[in-house]
Amino acid sequence: MSGHLATLLEQALALHRAGDLQGAEALYRRILTSSRRNFDAQRLLGLALYGQRRNAEAHVALQRAVRLDP
Repeated sequence: MSGHLATLLEQALALHRAGDLQGAEALYRRILTSSRRNFDAQRLLGLALYGQRRNAEAHVALQRAVRLDP
């Protein structure tokens, strides 16, 4: 992962931990736009969606993560 994407992931994690799930979601999606096979961003996107009670979307995101790294 490039330095820029690693920095974005760190920022997303900070937002996620602070409870800003929508902000974290936006950054996870931004990472996935540039790096579609990024397991960490995909998995954490699923968790952020789950935390927002968007269970169907969370399920899809987590399934994608499992396909990336079974």
